[in-house]
Amino acid sequence: MKSHRAMILSILTLLCSTFYPLFGEVQRITVTWNSIMCNVKCGELIEKKFMALKELDQVNVDPSRGVANLKWNPETPFSYTPIKTAMAMVGAGVNDIRVRVRGVVVEEGRNVALYSLGDNTRFLIVSPLRPELGRQTVLPHPSLRELSPELRDRILRDAEQDKIMVIEGPLYKPSRSPPLMIVTERIQVEKKKVPRTRRK
Repeated sequence: MKSHRAMILSILTLLCSTFYPLFGEVQRITVTWNSIMCNVKCGELIEKKFMALKELDQVNVDPSRGVANLKWNPETPFSYTPIKTAMAMVGAGVNDIRVRVRGVVVEEGRNVALYSLGDNTRFLIVSPLRPELGRQTVLPHPSLRELSPELRDRILRDAEQDKIMVIEGPLYKPSRSPPLMIVTERIQVEKKKVPRTRRK
């Protein structure tokens, strides 16, 4: 499995450096926090901490709403750690972090992963929880958060056609990463295909 994954990564690296500019495709990051517990001055401190991060290219913070829209440095593989550290230094907790990632889907045994174009950041793709009316929702262990059969078939069907995919959703328990897990809420399939010669 490790050798197979290494081969996939080397192919993706060659693919991205040959046919695409060498930059990451974590296109958008949205971080939210409790704006009541962390007031406007606290939010302004968060903005300063984010502005100091070399991993971020753009920072847009709304302290009154407790929302930050971030643009990741395209030459740096994505990591949750700098964001978590910046928030912790202010004493604020992350309510939610959402990402929009453009990349290539790879089937890895029972798992399906999205590798962002350029920096090859690996995201395991998981299904959203669907609470049943009248029943308590129990969060499963991360290793059990597999795709539903319907969503898995849909994603792999497009992947077999060498399509570039954009997946958007919240990160699931990012503080436990790696692996990074993205809860699939929105999928966009581009008409542009990954050249098949890069997949062999």
